[in-house]
Amino acid sequence: ILEFTTEVEIEKSKLVEKLHRKEAALQSFEQEIQSLNQQIDVLSKDLQRRESVLPSGGDISESPIPLKKKKHEIRQLENVLSQLENENNKTQSSLLQCKETLHEKEILIATITEKLTMMEATMRSQGTTAKEKVKSTLEKIQGIWKNIGVSFKNRDNIR
Repeated sequence: ILEFTTEVEIEKSKLVEKLHRKEAALQSFEQEIQSLNQQIDVLSKDLQRRESVLPSGGDISESPIPLKKKKHEIRQLENVLSQLENENNKTQSSLLQCKETLHEKEILIATITEKLTMMEATMRSQGTTAKEKVKSTLEKIQGIWKNIGVSFKNRDNIR
């Protein structure tokens, strides 16, 4: 049980580290998206301002200002923004999966720790003959805790 608990703890720490990396990547994507939105706003305002000062009612072909280039830049930035939003969605999905896996591992660790604590206490007080009785009682308690949703912190306090 101790070896399995150690493996689960190692896996949990890896998942926590992976979760932090994904959160950092997500934050980076969000900052990039915000920056691109600001650039799009600036370019859109610049384009509107330039179109309003064009000679002959806004005919782009007569304008010395390269409006086609600005529109192309806006389209490129919108494409980059779309790609980053897609990556952001994928990262959020992956982050959610990691959180779910982490939660499952925390439950497994709590269950194993409770079993180990109960077994140690029983062996100290009554020897190995009470093992099955303790195991049955512990499984009932854990089932109740799971059904009512007792937090890990409270479970630790009870132990």
